[in-house]
Amino acid sequence: MNTTGIGNMQTLSLPSSNVFDYYWRIFATALCFALFGLFGVLLSISIFPLMILLFYRHPTHRHRAGQYVIHKLFYWYTHIMQGLGVLTFSTAGLEKLRHAANEKGLLIIANHPSLIDVVFLISFVPQVGCVVKNKLWNNPFTSGPVRACGYIRNDTDPEQVISACAATLNAGHSLIIFPEGTRTTPGIITKLQRGAANIALQAGSSLTPVLITAEPSTLTKQEKWYHVPPRKPHFHFEVHADIDITPFLEGDGLNAVKARKLTEYLADYLKAS
Repeated sequence: MNTTGIGNMQTLSLPSSNVFDYYWRIFATALCFALFGLFGVLLSISIFPLMILLFYRHPTHRHRAGQYVIHKLFYWYTHIMQGLGVLTFSTAGLEKLRHAANEKGLLIIANHPSLIDVVFLISFVPQVGCVVKNKLWNNPFTSGPVRACGYIRNDTDPEQVISACAATLNAGHSLIIFPEGTRTTPGIITKLQRGAANIALQAGSSLTPVLITAEPSTLTKQEKWYHVPPRKPHFHFEVHADIDITPFLEGDGLNAVKARKLTEYLADYLKAS
């Protein structure tokens, strides 16, 4: 039986038993995106202004509280997506991430196959920051949360971004970085940016890699929200052992050379994992 999706979706051939599931996932996906926007607006006009005015006037305390609110919200959001049948997900080694995050700031690096990767990662760690695009600071659905959480903008001078990230880690706070810089396209190798390496070297911080798989792929850079795959996608998040950067800090070479070598190592690591 042939069914036609929404907009410019390709025609999919689905068994009759899967037709209801397929169209339900389109509806549930739309509902989840709507909920995400609604939560963002409500946080911007209610919870975060109250936090600023009444409870957390000090920026550091406010950012920590904001990050915890977003962590809990994303925790429930990921479980809502799974409960509605939009996707399923599993984890491995997550206790290492949570245990280490209670002791010191982590520089968490991950590959980036999907739009919602960061939602899951934040849902796993109670206190964590990230680098966000400029448009999120001006979007009415996201501006309140990203400002209240003290996330770092990526549209300033690159050296300032790196210094801000290193300062976050040195202050004992965790940070999520996607070395690829953007969502990837299945089957196409993306050249890694040097930002993650530069941050690690400046902060003297080891790297905690999280490998993400999404099968079948969904919400890639080329896909709209309504490009729902023919079967329910499954996300798997696997936390690997920390990558020690001590060998890359040794010697008197230029920082740019050290960053290039560390980036090359990370590229080979991600390919082999």
